[in-house]
Amino acid sequence: MTDCSDGQRLRRLARRLAGGSNDPALGPEDLLQEARIVVWQRRAAIAASANPRASVYLVARQAMVSELRRSRRARAGSAWPEGEQAGDGRVVEGRGAKEDDADGQQ
Repeated sequence: MTDCSDGQRLRRLARRLAGGSNDPALGPEDLLQEARIVVWQRRAAIAASANPRASVYLVARQAMVSELRRSRRARAGSAWPEGEQAGDGRVVEGRGAKEDDADGQQ
């Protein structure tokens, strides 16, 4: 995101993704800000990659999509299914877990 054209490219992506969202509270600037945070957090890995420019775009895009999914889940009031990873890398446990049977096995 050092180059003006890279910044414009990410802004266009954010506008396109936010335009498809049904959440009026989540605009392109919100998506872009989330992307900036994640890119900053992963800056060491991005700098070490073979193509840092492509890595920035990929990480930013994934962060925006994850934020849209989080927003959609929050509106729907749902959580991640058992054992799936949340966008921030957490493995969600508990929801949908099978009850122990009489033998103590699942």
